Amino acid sequence: MNDINPALPHSAISEIFYTSSGCNVVSVAPASSRYLDKQDACVTGDWLRQCRRRSQNQFYILNSKFPIN
Repeated sequence: MNDINPALPHSAISEIFYTSSGCNVVSVAPASSRYLDKQDACVTGDWLRQCRRRSQNQFYILNSKFPIN
C-alpha cells in the first residue's frame, strides 16, 4: 500500500471523490487540522500544487496525486 504523503496520513482522510469539474475533493477529519496550512487553506506537501478552501473540512485539490479507489 502506497503512502499518500507524510504530511497527510491516510487515517486523516475520511473521504475522497471527484467533482463534476474534474477537481478532487478531500474531507479531512477535524483532528487532522494540524496538517492544514491555515494561511493558504492548503494541505502541505510538494505533491500538491494548489487547493482552495471549500468548507471547514473539505478542500478542492487541483493537480493532486491522490489515488482514487
